[in-house]
Amino acid sequence: KVANPHERLSKAKVSDLSNYLSQKANNSDESTLSIANENIPDSKKPKTKKLKVTPDKDGVYEMAEVQPQYPGGVSALISDISRNMKYPKEAHDKGTEGRVIVQFVVDKEGAVRNIKVIRSIPGLDEEAVRVIKAMPKWIPGKQDGKNVSVKYTIPLTFKLDGPKGSNTETESSSKEYNIVEEQPH
Repeated sequence: KVANPHERLSKAKVSDLSNYLSQKANNSDESTLSIANENIPDSKKPKTKKLKVTPDKDGVYEMAEVQPQYPGGVSALISDISRNMKYPKEAHDKGTEGRVIVQFVVDKEGAVRNIKVIRSIPGLDEEAVRVIKAMPKWIPGKQDGKNVSVKYTIPLTFKLDGPKGSNTETESSSKEYNIVEEQPH
């Protein structure tokens, strides 16, 4: 009695996976895998829950069904930040390095607002905020099919080439920027 429902479940998954792979091989636009679970008893079917997400008192979501997106995607975001960021001269001269974490809100219209430094490196914060302020409008996040304001966090890493505090290289040849995007899902 136990093996029979599991055997049907196993066969359904394997056959659906086979169909899915066949569709992908035929360059089908079908991108979802549906599990044929009509032969599975209701008690064995997976339960799906919609994530309950509520905004804060200002109407800002921590996360949304569809997260805000930078125009052109993550690679464009990294490229634009790297291109626009200038290592502050004073921080460069002092050999200041580190990761500044900046949080902001992408509002319903895609504008970046409420920029806050949540992990500070004195001498680097101002540049991180300047770069975030200079961003173009984003594609706003969505909840229940409607545009919503969503918090977004980006760590910006400032790193000098060579030993800390080295002033032997020119500013333009002694800077390196690494940007990592971490987004909760």
